[in-house]
Amino acid sequence: MRFTARSLFGLKPHSEGSRCAWVSLLLAGIVVWTFWDVRYCDFNFLDDIGFVVNNPHIRDGLTWKGLKWAWTADLLKDSANSDYWQPVTVMSRQLDVQLFGMDPGMHHWMNLMFHLANTLLLFLILHRMTGMMWRSAMVAVLFAVHPTRVESVAWVTERKDELAGLFWILAIWAYWWYTRAPDWRRYLLVALCFALGLMSKPMVITLPCVLLLLDFWPLQRLPLDWEERGVWVKRILEKAPLVLLMLMSAALTLKAQGAAMQDHSLPHMTGNALSSYSACFAKQILPVRLSLHYPRDQAPFTAVDASLDLSLLVVLVLAFRFARRWPWLTTGWCWFLGTLVPVLFVDDIVAADRFSYIPSIGLFIAVVWGAAEAARLYRCPRGLVGMVSAFVILALAVGSRLQVQNWKNSEIHGEYSLRINPDDYMAQYCMANVRYLQGRKKEALAHMRRSLEIGPKNPAAFNNLGTMLGQMGQDEEARKNFIEATRLDSHYVQAFYNLGKLLQNHGSPDEALQHYQEVVRLEPEWGNARYNMGNIYREKGQMPEAIASYQAVLKSDPEFDKAHNNLGICLARQGKLDEAIQHYTEAIRLNSHEANVHHNLGIALTRQGRFNEAIASYEKALRYQPGMTNAMNALKYARKLQKSAPVTGVPKQ
Repeated sequence: MRFTARSLFGLKPHSEGSRCAWVSLLLAGIVVWTFWDVRYCDFNFLDDIGFVVNNPHIRDGLTWKGLKWAWTADLLKDSANSDYWQPVTVMSRQLDVQLFGMDPGMHHWMNLMFHLANTLLLFLILHRMTGMMWRSAMVAVLFAVHPTRVESVAWVTERKDELAGLFWILAIWAYWWYTRAPDWRRYLLVALCFALGLMSKPMVITLPCVLLLLDFWPLQRLPLDWEERGVWVKRILEKAPLVLLMLMSAALTLKAQGAAMQDHSLPHMTGNALSSYSACFAKQILPVRLSLHYPRDQAPFTAVDASLDLSLLVVLVLAFRFARRWPWLTTGWCWFLGTLVPVLFVDDIVAADRFSYIPSIGLFIAVVWGAAEAARLYRCPRGLVGMVSAFVILALAVGSRLQVQNWKNSEIHGEYSLRINPDDYMAQYCMANVRYLQGRKKEALAHMRRSLEIGPKNPAAFNNLGTMLGQMGQDEEARKNFIEATRLDSHYVQAFYNLGKLLQNHGSPDEALQHYQEVVRLEPEWGNARYNMGNIYREKGQMPEAIASYQAVLKSDPEFDKAHNNLGICLARQGKLDEAIQHYTEAIRLNSHEANVHHNLGIALTRQGRFNEAIASYEKALRYQPGMTNAMNALKYARKLQKSAPVTGVPKQ
């Protein structure tokens, strides 16, 4: 079997190919024009800072250490810088940093490029499968410029949406190619694309079900005659390897995020699911008052929701009732309803815009094919159809351009979100952090306290409120907030670390040590926690434990100069002067202006009888800190020893 570009991509004769090229070029222009301003957006305080900017595994770019973390975080161990296993997404961010550094504009630009690729691929594969160029183009452009796409494109953290969408569409393309000449090698390509999608965002787990829908329409591999059950069984069993991947991904995701769902009752989760369906459908039809967060508690199940859900159910019944006549409705509608299932029970969020990235494709297939059939049935003039289509596209594109402006930076986005809903605890939380970074501490505290009044189960808000109070000298209140954060989230590493640091600074080293130990249990490479543990052990005189802590720090971060210095102190106290001198020297290489390190090196050299080198080290210490009494006394002592025979009583570190 030959693998050729013509067999893989289903290339058409030149005339049709040229029309596809022109349509693709038009689609690209519309998408770039709509989202051009994301190039000027900053990182968003919510998630971008923790998952990207301050993520030590990403900010160094592509490194072996970073790649190892990408493949193990939330697979072999929990990680504070990741919410579930997504190695492909992590590696794409690492590549961004490698190429562009921390330029937020370029990170957003790459989001746009992935979204553009998805748009073009969606158009091409729909055209290949259905033979309908303009309908396929309309579905693609509605998907591309709909305002609910802004969240996925203008939020760096949501790179996972574009990557999951990319591999979703590529998997469908590979499956279409496989159906033309079934072969295990072609099927392997389907499985590979599906696996890469799952490793980008596990929401794509419904792909095997969607492939079964595509078997019905437009691939026509499933009969509507239920007497031909053998064909149905064959098509279902054909998806078994993909279902196995689906189950593995679901297990990993539940392991990483299951704790967030354990307190939710069945009625609560059912209400959330019904509200999510109605809200997502409403936002796709009328995309107004879009926000980052739609709190479940502020969106009770209403009569409007019931009416919308009933409408969805009625359309579903019609889709099955008229499956032979309107197969596109069956596939599109079931695609929309089915692909939303993985996110129906996510925390207390109702139908976040980003959740519609893949489901909206099915809805637009049903809408576009339905509108086209209606126009054909009622013999609407093509010009009128074209004008209406252009108006809809323009309205959505302009709406998206305006929505992008609300994502320029965290302050603008926070103010916009509060205008939409002043009682959104997440918007209040984000605004609190923005105001605090601006130095407007009173406003920050007011926003954070308001956030906790509305949403008292947000551990991040308790942690950040504790940080604010601690820096303002209200240590007891800060401690209570850190404790509450760890109670709400037993895997909240930053809160455990902050609590340990607060206790250490206030003379409770044993309690602090317990919290640091919890930090390193959850995040073994949290260097600052191990460093602080080493300091506590050193002050208690437990040199072996202190040395082990400092060595663990330097294993993960060899350029931690203070760890080199403190490890040198511990080694010197054990009489291991050669090793101590090596670490002092490395600390000086990393930070040559630290007077204490030069002083410590001088003491070790003095103990070895290397007085000339010791004197030079003391002089450097005094150069960087002229009034350093210890260095002055040690210098006098070293000069005295240089002139006479060695004596005991060398000063201690």
